[in-house]
Amino acid sequence: SGFNSTNPSDPLHIQNGTASIFKCIEKCTNDIGCRTVSFDSTTHQCSLFGAWKFEGNLSSSPTSQVAFVPQ
Repeated sequence: SGFNSTNPSDPLHIQNGTASIFKCIEKCTNDIGCRTVSFDSTTHQCSLFGAWKFEGNLSSSPTSQVAFVPQ
């Protein structure tokens, strides 16, 4: 994952088979508690987080993308 939350309830959801970062963001916008997403383009894994992106640590990975989703 490209994001490690400091929130103990995170990740909210981990979903496999997500086609793109845009689909991952779409899933986040449909979950009122979601604020940050991490998408791995190799495994197509989408992780939804309740923490704001500044409430965690970004990890460097060439296949991971992280996005902040204002709700």
